[in-house]
Amino acid sequence: MDTSRDPQQHAEGPIEDLLDQIRLARATELARSNCYLEAEALLSRSGGEPKVPAELDLLARIAANQGDFETARRLWEIARQQNPKNREYKECLARITDLELNQPHAQSRRTAFIWAGVLMALLLIALAWLRLSARPMRFDPASGQAKTIALAAQPSPEDVAKTKVPASAVPAPGTSSPEREALLAIAERLQGSFEQLRQALEHNSEFLLSRLTAVQTNQAAALDRQKAAEERLPSLSRSSEASVAKLSKVQRLLEIARSDFKSLAQTQQQPEPASSSQPISIHHSLPGLTAFKFAMPGVTAALQNGDWVIRFEPGLFDRDVHFSIGAKSRLESVAKALVQTQARFKIQILGFAEDEPPTWPWSHPRTPDDLGFQRAQRVAAYLHSLGIFPPDKLTPIKGTASQRPFQTPNRNNRTIVLAVSSE
Repeated sequence: MDTSRDPQQHAEGPIEDLLDQIRLARATELARSNCYLEAEALLSRSGGEPKVPAELDLLARIAANQGDFETARRLWEIARQQNPKNREYKECLARITDLELNQPHAQSRRTAFIWAGVLMALLLIALAWLRLSARPMRFDPASGQAKTIALAAQPSPEDVAKTKVPASAVPAPGTSSPEREALLAIAERLQGSFEQLRQALEHNSEFLLSRLTAVQTNQAAALDRQKAAEERLPSLSRSSEASVAKLSKVQRLLEIARSDFKSLAQTQQQPEPASSSQPISIHHSLPGLTAFKFAMPGVTAALQNGDWVIRFEPGLFDRDVHFSIGAKSRLESVAKALVQTQARFKIQILGFAEDEPPTWPWSHPRTPDDLGFQRAQRVAAYLHSLGIFPPDKLTPIKGTASQRPFQTPNRNNRTIVLAVSSE
């Protein structure tokens, strides 16, 4: 029996690696489409952080794109500890440090824009004041307030020629009021401050533009590497399909060899029939359910009061009603072994679950009884799809907490138990 298990165990490793690569590629595609929640859920299958450095790297990139630099730094640190030879993780950590240092520059840029607006407003107020101060004022005795003298209509050239203006009324050239000189000085100072502010903004803009160009260059290199990985996916998929086909063929050969060996052993153990004139009943010549013997990694069968109780370790589900890798092959092998007994029996499928968190952020939590019953229904539907059991022989049942095959808490309780009884 040990030799019959070696091919299957040897083939499961490469298949799991291929499935991990396909899952990573799918998560990368979701992340590039800005579907960050779906990508994180696909990478965090068990509700925790992945253990593979490549998956940690993708989670860190998602966190960095969302502005969570602290989480990105922690994930890249874990990935670098697991794979110290990868220089890309060190470069990403340095890039995170640069981005964190650039945040004060962005703050100073916003502050500079605010001060520019304030200075512009002061400049406009000063210009308005200068314009108003140029208009003459007079004192109104009736109201007790100073009012602006309305400008008269401009005279014609003939009126100007006829009018004689005294020389004392014409102001000397170059004279100005003190208020006008003070306003002009304020305007010059504001203009100088605005020019310094403009130069500072140009310097910050050039610095940010250079950093943005470096980031875009690094992102382009990362996209090229991802594209190269995606181009290798078709060949990996073809090799995985060939490996799965070979594994299925090996399993069929093992089942045929096991069946032939069991038939040969039963033939050698049966005594020669005594000579008698009574005919031999065909029903009594068939082996009963007690002749069921099964040996397979991950499956335990125990005979209790003439009935078989079949447990699975590890459990058949990794989350919700999703089968774990290798669960269907174990169920199919048990089903074929039961059919080969040629006995009349019925199967009760007891589904189990614990207080498990919802897989997706938008899904609602379910009680252990409801989730366990859904898993029992999922196994019943799969066994019925094999075409070797009538539907009325499969009964899904809710398993209670006291009937769980393993002590709580245990991930292996995400499973079912088959109770096979004779009819």
